[in-house]
Amino acid sequence: MALKNIPRIYIIVAFVEGFAVMAVEMLSVRIISPFYGSTHLLWTSVLAVTLLGLAIGYFWGGQLANGKEPPSKILLHTLVTASILIMGMSYYAEIIMIYFFDYGFLTAIILSPLCIVLLPLIMLGSTSPVIIKASKSAFESSGKISGIIFTVSTTGGIIAAFLLGLLIIPNWGVVMPGLIVGAAIFIMAFAFFYKTESKVYLGFVVTVMLLVSIMVVRDATSTKYYGAERVDYVSEGVLGQIKVVTSEVINGRDKRKMMLNNIAQTYSYIDNNEIESFWHYPHVISINSAVIPENSEALVLGFGAGSNVDELLELGFKVDAVDLDDRLLKVAEDYFYHDPKSCNYIVDDARHYIRTTQKKYDLIVMDVLKGEVQPNYMISIESFAKMKDVLSKNGLLIINFQGHTEGEPGLAYQSIYKTLAAAEFNINYFVGGSAEMSDIVFLASNKPFDFANIPHSRLNDCCKLHLNQPSIGTLVTDQFDYENAYVLKDDQPILEHINQSIIYEWRKNLIQKHIVNYNGSRKNIFL
Repeated sequence: MALKNIPRIYIIVAFVEGFAVMAVEMLSVRIISPFYGSTHLLWTSVLAVTLLGLAIGYFWGGQLANGKEPPSKILLHTLVTASILIMGMSYYAEIIMIYFFDYGFLTAIILSPLCIVLLPLIMLGSTSPVIIKASKSAFESSGKISGIIFTVSTTGGIIAAFLLGLLIIPNWGVVMPGLIVGAAIFIMAFAFFYKTESKVYLGFVVTVMLLVSIMVVRDATSTKYYGAERVDYVSEGVLGQIKVVTSEVINGRDKRKMMLNNIAQTYSYIDNNEIESFWHYPHVISINSAVIPENSEALVLGFGAGSNVDELLELGFKVDAVDLDDRLLKVAEDYFYHDPKSCNYIVDDARHYIRTTQKKYDLIVMDVLKGEVQPNYMISIESFAKMKDVLSKNGLLIINFQGHTEGEPGLAYQSIYKTLAAAEFNINYFVGGSAEMSDIVFLASNKPFDFANIPHSRLNDCCKLHLNQPSIGTLVTDQFDYENAYVLKDDQPILEHINQSIIYEWRKNLIQKHIVNYNGSRKNIFL
């Protein structure tokens, strides 16, 4: 059997190389997402650069394998270089992302992954042809050897995908896994192939490796601030980087934000264990939910830090909250005074839950913004049709969205409206906010509701204060027919595409504010 004729050292190297390739790909996305957002363009760029790096590496490795240098020496050089680049990836990525921002937002999303991951992937990819050439014997063809080496390498990648995605990144973030993966490659290369090199070279690469490790650890353990705001909590996980930051305000209350990839998902005033949403849309949702009687069943899709859930609990609803990320409940308890026993928190994908639940709900609140991106699969006619099945006969569906209503920038809003209409909902909506970005809260139901006659006695004090403020928005009751809009479908997931100008503008303004113009400095505070 070919496997028995391949030196065990090369089998181990092939496995570690496949593991490292997947680690570089997954860690790079998590490193870049807090800065440039987790859009389809970022994933497209990283996947393309991964394939490009491996293609160049395979070609270059083939040239090296046919050269005069012994395989052990080639593998030592390529693996040591890859290991140092991987260990320092979280550090030098910040410098690269800030630098390319000046080239334009979309260009930067493409060029940043190219500079961050291309070189380590070339180094890793070049090892496979060298291993294949070194393992070829008189008893086995190169075809059999190639098949085994690539199978072992791919197996390493599969294991890495599960370990990193489900266990390592959620528990240890991106800095420590990068250091560990890089160090593991370095130690393996050193242990297997050090005899081929001079002591001067070995001493040099060990020194560089230690300096990079010290630099990365020092940066990761330094006191963190998000601009002038104190960082209370940072964690990587299923959805991306969750961060909680706090700033003091003049009136004695603190402002606290829970952010996903540096886009605020919850923004509240904190004062003596009392909490009030700084934003208007949670009050819009709460006020209009009061048309549904007390003790009704409510479903919140997208937990955030619990603002919508807590508002509905004060109105007397029995609440089920669904979110894919189990970190959020602990964040809400520790930093936003949410009682975890007050609602039924379900760790699940929102679309999967509405497809499988047997319950009927009188109210569904959908606030599933992931950073600045609305997930395509939650906003489609198929998804709305299933939500309509889950709603009771007199139920209400409330959807939070951000964007514009008019012209080409309003195409995303218009398409959501048209899709709700195609699902045969009666539609009203609130629109409020600035000219740059509006909060749009859809109110969709099987029957018309009289939102002009909300029972004020049920509202909490902060909602009563917001009730008559112009900033709360304007109720739109007219029914529209948007001819140029799309009916959004599962097999045509274009919401992010037609809303991309707003998505990119949102992220660009955030970076411009906190990076380029922050005290005249270009210091990266996105951590």
